[in-house]
Amino acid sequence: MPTAMGTRALAAIRLSANHDHTTSPGRQREADETAAEALGLVIIGWAEDLNVSASKVSPFDRPQLGDWLQRPSEFDAIIWWRLDRAVRSMGDMAELAKWAKAHKKRLVFAEGPAGGVFELDMGSPFGELIMLLLAFAAQMEAQAIQERVTGARAAMRSMTRWPGGQPPYGYQLAKNPKGPGYVLEADPEASVTVQWMARRVLEGASIAEIARKLTENEKTPAPRDHVRRRAQREEAGSIWMDTTVRHILTSPAVLGQLMHKGNPLRDLATGAPRQVGPPILERETYDAIQAQLSERTSSTAGLTRKDTKAMLLGVLHCGHCEGRMYRKPPPKSRPTAKPRYECTGRARGGQCPHKPSVRADWVEEYAGRKYMETLGFFREYTDVTHGGYDPTAEMEAVQAELKEHMKDRDLFKSKAGQQEWRDRAQALEARLATLEEAEVIPSSTERIYGSRTFAEAWLANDDDLVRRGLLLSAGVTVRLVVGGNGDTGALDESRLTFSVGDQVDPEEDATEDALRQALL
Repeated sequence: MPTAMGTRALAAIRLSANHDHTTSPGRQREADETAAEALGLVIIGWAEDLNVSASKVSPFDRPQLGDWLQRPSEFDAIIWWRLDRAVRSMGDMAELAKWAKAHKKRLVFAEGPAGGVFELDMGSPFGELIMLLLAFAAQMEAQAIQERVTGARAAMRSMTRWPGGQPPYGYQLAKNPKGPGYVLEADPEASVTVQWMARRVLEGASIAEIARKLTENEKTPAPRDHVRRRAQREEAGSIWMDTTVRHILTSPAVLGQLMHKGNPLRDLATGAPRQVGPPILERETYDAIQAQLSERTSSTAGLTRKDTKAMLLGVLHCGHCEGRMYRKPPPKSRPTAKPRYECTGRARGGQCPHKPSVRADWVEEYAGRKYMETLGFFREYTDVTHGGYDPTAEMEAVQAELKEHMKDRDLFKSKAGQQEWRDRAQALEARLATLEEAEVIPSSTERIYGSRTFAEAWLANDDDLVRRGLLLSAGVTVRLVVGGNGDTGALDESRLTFSVGDQVDPEEDATEDALRQALL
């Protein structure tokens, strides 16, 4: 619908942080529309700049508003919810007023100083004076906010009590014995779950396996349900995600540290992380878990895939190019054919000229049989790591934190802010100096043997994903080369080689009679 000249309005929305519910985009949009209706304006467009600070970014540099200000012929007025949505400095207000006066634009605020719709008249000296006074007030408010934030950060770094909010998984709130407020204490149920997860990681269990076991245990609710279900005294569990388990085990919160934006808050004198609760995991155990998970990420990428149940994924390799072989379904033109494992070296950008393949059922039966013959006598085991102490991991974390902190030096203009920046830099430096002098205590690994043999474990579950895990954990590798007589005869085992890692200790084997008994 065409609009009369002088009634076209651009509605502007700005938000410093998209989670700030008190100045949400929806609330600003509603206020802008109400103001437009009151003044007989028709909104012809929206400039919505979220996660943009008015203290740091002028109206002309904002992604959407800046683009509109380059096209002044398309609108006659700009509507904001309040003045602080437009500017927070006298300099930016002066530039905006100069632009509005040059282009004869109306600057409208849905909620002015008196609470109603307010319009700045840029055509009179009085209007310009009012504009400067309001801009001065906005600038003072911005500075006060910055100083309150700076003071709050300093206070948080000096406290040993919980600042508020949901405690991290594994903890619950307890009355602060040294003063007002709360501290954290280990939750008797959830902390045991965290320790169990840590122990299973160090024993070699995958994150996916841990999440699956927790989900199967109906009495272990996931973090999002933990508080609610305790309050309701429900016994049912919930679904644990792999990402949830990994987050819990990789967050320094399990060390009882007070976290802020992903980093621990530190003592300003020593740089040591602030403790608001007892550690659920010891530092040595925590560091061992980080090293374990990091090593798995780099060395076993793709081996825990759930989108395929191929038993030999990561186990069967091409004997020519050493690439993994993948289980392929039969082509649509041959629906009765058997699935096959194929080398796809060329598809991965390799140079394998042979591309061997083999029937899936043949090679899977071969791998299972050789596994039973080679490893079936031996008992299952778990390797348990007893942590020593190596400050390297914490040193790297502190160095990364210091590096990021150094980038913020020029952001602090007030004396209080500059002092806060220096205090934190000195604290990080102090912590690095302490860690550099710390003694390295080597860890040790203990192998604990179970009551079952490998054969009994294999026969206890016929799920291909479980058996893939057994093969991989034993370090089994099967290699295939070209040859054989196709699908018309039996498997030519001369094409295959079977090998295992060094995980099995021959001194801890079971007897041959035990294997025979397991096979019966």
